[in-house]
Amino acid sequence: FTGVDGLVWSFVWSLIVSLAATALHVFCCMLTAYPLTKKSLKGRTGILLFILFTMLFSGGMIPYYLLIQDLHLMNNPLIYILPGLVSGFDIIIAKNFLSGISDSLAESAQLDGAGEYRIFFSIYLPLAKPAIINLAVLQIMWSFQDFLFPLMFLTKDKAYTTTVAVNAFKGAYGMTPQNLGRYNAALVLISIPSILIFTF
Repeated sequence: FTGVDGLVWSFVWSLIVSLAATALHVFCCMLTAYPLTKKSLKGRTGILLFILFTMLFSGGMIPYYLLIQDLHLMNNPLIYILPGLVSGFDIIIAKNFLSGISDSLAESAQLDGAGEYRIFFSIYLPLAKPAIINLAVLQIMWSFQDFLFPLMFLTKDKAYTTTVAVNAFKGAYGMTPQNLGRYNAALVLISIPSILIFTF
């Protein structure tokens, strides 16, 4: 797996899991943020405070590792997706953007018989493209370049992302002058998606 074929597969695998994780993350964050824009939502302040609390405090790495074990996510590709479905920081970003959309649009749609889901998908999501793009860029760059999760929770070679695969390549072949060029080429390869995504 530490050869060139393994690096190519890890690159493709990283793209697959990054796109899947990003799409689900953005959708879940936007869906969570939408009801928080409604002042009529009961317990709205408490929910926002709870989200803020998760941004400031965490249980630490050891409890998190034990949680992953209890959820049977060790050596499971879902580790790339499930723990990052929502983020308190991204929910706040999405909520603040959606709050800037005029309530009159939703009220007009309600007069025409539209329900909350229709309003969300037909009005709010199309108008929230800047926020969606912002969240997607941040998430896909984080997912593609993630090193800690696959290193800690995955031991199967075929589940490695590019960051872990390049590290394994370095450990297997060492930093001889001959292999230094291959290692640098691999580093350039894994940086291309991030550069393109950030540029666009």
